[in-house]
Amino acid sequence: MDRRTFLATTGTGSAVLLSGCSSPPREDDASEGEHFEAPTVRHDLTVWEETDTSRDVFNESLPLVDIEGYNHLEIYEDAALRRELSEGTMGSFDETVRVFAAGKINLVPGIDTLPFGLGSGTVLDAIESEAREEFVREMESHGLRSVTVTRTGTDEMSRGQEFRVTEFRSEFRYDGMRFPVEGMNDIHVAGGQLPVAGTLAVWHDGTDALVAGGAYPDERFEESIRNELTDLISVTVDVDLGFDPRRFEAELETLIESVR
Repeated sequence: MDRRTFLATTGTGSAVLLSGCSSPPREDDASEGEHFEAPTVRHDLTVWEETDTSRDVFNESLPLVDIEGYNHLEIYEDAALRRELSEGTMGSFDETVRVFAAGKINLVPGIDTLPFGLGSGTVLDAIESEAREEFVREMESHGLRSVTVTRTGTDEMSRGQEFRVTEFRSEFRYDGMRFPVEGMNDIHVAGGQLPVAGTLAVWHDGTDALVAGGAYPDERFEESIRNELTDLISVTVDVDLGFDPRRFEAELETLIESVR
């Protein structure tokens, strides 16, 4: 199945989440290294594999002060699920299925140190706005269609922390799977469209800004296909990739809440 690793792009696109701020992001240099701080994910990442890390710097001009943001972003994929699907489909399906991204933005000076909270809303507005737009652009540029924002708002984490959330939906048109049968016609599973859901969260922990999110298949993949192996023999093949959208959603929410 040719899926062009479409879910992986929703994470890597976050590397430029901050490009809409008042100055474009720049790559860090050695003198800036001390300002970067990696996010901590306080959750079991056994099935997850880190696939990319990026750093960039942005500047936001406010009345009385300029703020620099040092963004450290980490991208993960569910490597265990990918291996399971590849083995279970005899290599016909070997693609990224679920992704998760966590970013920590060290703001200098910290916006919590400004009088009366001056500028905190402006900085978070800029981060949220560009993160949302970049999320959509990256999804569309890698084959996802009809990308739409389904919800925006403010939610509360289980520990009481408020965060800004954006939820997305889209569709990906995938090619079929083909399984060779020696001496007979191949077994073929036709292509189609797979719904994809995504969540993006932005919040401020009192000192730093944090961005976390991910994407996952939003529908179970279950097919029952009748194939003609020869003129005299036909078989019915049941394909179930084991996607569990509600579990995927709950696990993504837990991962987002665990980012510090």
